[in-house]
Amino acid sequence: KVAATPDGALLACTCGEELSLVDVCTGKLVLSVRTEGDDLTAFALHPHRPELVTAGRSRLVRHWAYDQAGRTSQQLRSWKAHKLPAVDLAYDETGTLAASAGADGAVMVFDVPKGFCTHVFRGHAGVVLRVLFQPGQLRLASSGNDHSIRIWDLNSRACVQTLDGHVAVPRALAFSADGRLLLTGGADQILNVWEVEAGKLRSSLTLLESIESIAIDPPPPAGPKNSAGPKNSAEGSPLSFVTAGSSGLLRRWVAGSNACLQAQPSPPAGIVLPGLTHLLHCRPSPPGIGGAARPPSGIGGVKGLLLVGVTEDHNFLLHDASSLHLTRTIVGYNDEITDLKFIAVPPAGIPALTAGPAGQLPPLGIPPGPAQLAVATNSDQIRLFDLRQMGCRLLLGHTDVVLCLSASKSGAVLASASKDATVRLWDTSTGRAVGRCVGHTDAVGAVAFGGKEGGPPAGMPHVLVSASKDRTMKRWDLTALFGRGGKRAAGRDT
Repeated sequence: KVAATPDGALLACTCGEELSLVDVCTGKLVLSVRTEGDDLTAFALHPHRPELVTAGRSRLVRHWAYDQAGRTSQQLRSWKAHKLPAVDLAYDETGTLAASAGADGAVMVFDVPKGFCTHVFRGHAGVVLRVLFQPGQLRLASSGNDHSIRIWDLNSRACVQTLDGHVAVPRALAFSADGRLLLTGGADQILNVWEVEAGKLRSSLTLLESIESIAIDPPPPAGPKNSAGPKNSAEGSPLSFVTAGSSGLLRRWVAGSNACLQAQPSPPAGIVLPGLTHLLHCRPSPPGIGGAARPPSGIGGVKGLLLVGVTEDHNFLLHDASSLHLTRTIVGYNDEITDLKFIAVPPAGIPALTAGPAGQLPPLGIPPGPAQLAVATNSDQIRLFDLRQMGCRLLLGHTDVVLCLSASKSGAVLASASKDATVRLWDTSTGRAVGRCVGHTDAVGAVAFGGKEGGPPAGMPHVLVSASKDRTMKRWDLTALFGRGGKRAAGRDT
């Protein structure tokens, strides 16, 4: 799970016994909330104040206060909850009540400031996976392994609606801003739009991917009313939303319409994107932590409303909410690192840094030197870190674990060798694949550039050598890719 603090400055995520709060703009860890000896299973952030609740395998629910400027946290109270660990937690819009979904099949509601349980709801036949309060009402929705969604009324202490429209686990729940509509999606690749009060299925859409999360777009500023389709709120704007799931791509829809309004482009043939598990809107606040200024937008800054997606391999993908364009990647987990290389060429759009007069630092105060770091981990991805903003780009193309890397002398080209028996070449400025060396019959364990590098443009390598588990060494002529004069050809095999 991932959540944003009320000011949009931090993203919260679990890591074993810790809850980590990460700065959205810099990607740096700001503070950790530690529960010694108790692995976290769920958490929720207070909608208005710097407070949160966590649940762990000990079955304890803990209430915390945290200080962003001081980078500290304090446990305020704790209490026992379910008979089995809680799977999900959610605050209501006032921040007074919190609901928990339990592996014991129960839904519980707590008065957080006083630390006691106010309601226990039973009805799901199996694990309860998600809970979500209905805006403007003392009601909440829950979904479970029995494929049903239930609406619970806190005043009557009863289930007032049972929504049976899925044939697999519905993991995604989202209410419209006015609380009238509930969107649900699940592993059956179906997205349903429900009228909550009537318990009626308004529309259904087949998305051809397992749906893990739904983010409803905020209603636009008040203006002329549009009567077509379901509404985001009482103002009358059509209800639009973005879905995330197993395809790894974001897509925007309008409720009641089967047409996709907007979608990220599909990757090239043969490349499989990591699936997305969570999606939320986030608007980072202008000031930095402790009153410090944010970095400028060209050096790691992010502006406007963002859509933050979380991949199944623990990375944050920050997208512009209007265009769905990926603006930044924050890597959350590296696994075993198999190789790394410094690269002098900065990412496209960010100028190179050179020392000022008499060795003085450039205006940004960042010393000149390597601009990027290429990292191969125990996966088929290559992580290309920008050393000045710690942003990252994921280079996708290999189909098995990447074993080693080599950078050309100029840093303009990166070579990667993999267990998939291929060597791939990458433009380090743009992060795009420019070529592939095919010929080995087993894992390639060593790769190196050789010979003189041509130009213009300067720094284009002409020779590459690779060694494989198939007991052969191969010398590759790269002029087919870059040309004798250094001119790059379109990405191709050699």
